[in-house]
Amino acid sequence: MTEEEIKALSFEIGMLGSSGLDYTSPDKKHTLRNCPGEKFSGLQLMCLMYAGFSRFAPEQNLSMDLEEPFRTALQLYDAKKEENE
Repeated sequence: MTEEEIKALSFEIGMLGSSGLDYTSPDKKHTLRNCPGEKFSGLQLMCLMYAGFSRFAPEQNLSMDLEEPFRTALQLYDAKKEENE
């Protein structure tokens, strides 16, 4: 995804989340204009938004304690990427 696509996706999730997301339910009941045909759980959307804002606006405080799982996910992604090179 381009930086602009990441921003658009993150802002769309932010707007959707302004009315509240049920992050405790595993049900994939949310849809996004920027990802047609896909459904997401509230937790998936929170994680996507956190990752997006961490990339293009790391100074923003999103009031979500996801830094440690985010760093772990990045480490796993980088390790898998190196494996495939």
